[in-house]
Amino acid sequence: MLDREPRLRRSRQWPWYSTALVLFSGLATIGLLIVVVEHRDSHLPKSRNCPTVATVNRALGTRVAAPSVVSESDLLGCFYPQGADPQAVSVSFAIPDVLDGDPCKHRPMILISRHEACDASGSRGTSRTGRSLLVEERLQYQFSSDLFQVSLAQLERLAAVVLAMAPPPVQNSAVQ
Repeated sequence: MLDREPRLRRSRQWPWYSTALVLFSGLATIGLLIVVVEHRDSHLPKSRNCPTVATVNRALGTRVAAPSVVSESDLLGCFYPQGADPQAVSVSFAIPDVLDGDPCKHRPMILISRHEACDASGSRGTSRTGRSLLVEERLQYQFSSDLFQVSLAQLERLAAVVLAMAPPPVQNSAVQ
């Protein structure tokens, strides 16, 4: 047997340009992900598409704050808080559900600015303690309040103001 001394191996240097290339491609990937995330929800309606706080307060005689928003491609829900109640007043815009049928079918009709509406208080998806008004046009508008001092007539006033404005950009509707 021969005694061999192990040779020290010299590690190979990684070229500087390879390090720069890996760093650059990593930064480019992160930049691309940021752009994708930023623009992913850019088509969805935003809080600026909700009726203003001044409009809601004037029509209802309330003092609600700026709304929080739930937004999907076919829905915009604007929830105005007052005090401890985060949904004291809500205004929702949605594409009518064809499978759900006519929610106002068995309820007395109310005419608001030439639009048919109904008192939907107590029905599924509405305020349990307050009033709710449903207007079905090309979009389905729902106006609800948990506040006992808000009457159906006040919700009708709010509905008339909102129906006179341009509808929010809810997708898949004929209103775009």
